[in-house]
Amino acid sequence: MATTGKIFGLLACILLWASCDKKERNCTDIACTENFAMLSICISNADDDSALVLDYFTSVLTLTNDTLVNAEESKSMIFESIAETCAHHYYASDAIKNKVKNQSAEVEFKGYLNDTLVTEELFIISADCCHISLVNGKQKISIQ
Repeated sequence: MATTGKIFGLLACILLWASCDKKERNCTDIACTENFAMLSICISNADDDSALVLDYFTSVLTLTNDTLVNAEESKSMIFESIAETCAHHYYASDAIKNKVKNQSAEVEFKGYLNDTLVTEELFIISADCCHISLVNGKQKISIQ
């Protein structure tokens, strides 16, 4: 009798597992906030912990080899924060969420001073139906 109960329990579990929807989430019925997410790295000067503004930077989505921010655009994507001792350099935004939706992807960041590469960082990002997010990578660095 106990064996029959275990068999029915096992069958019920198998049926529930098999009925799960394994397809990609349909984002049309998801309510998103109106926020526009942007990811940045905060850069400071290692000598005195003051904000360090790069001359320019680039960021590339390695999954598709798309340039997210080119050298010219980057000049308007850097913001010094009065409250912090670093400058925020925005390397990715919700504009690419459909390219990385429901998966992880790498973003390669390269920062330059006086046309010399001074930092190279790799970020792992992901996105759901609404926003991108940082999965792995530094949020603050110091440069000498």
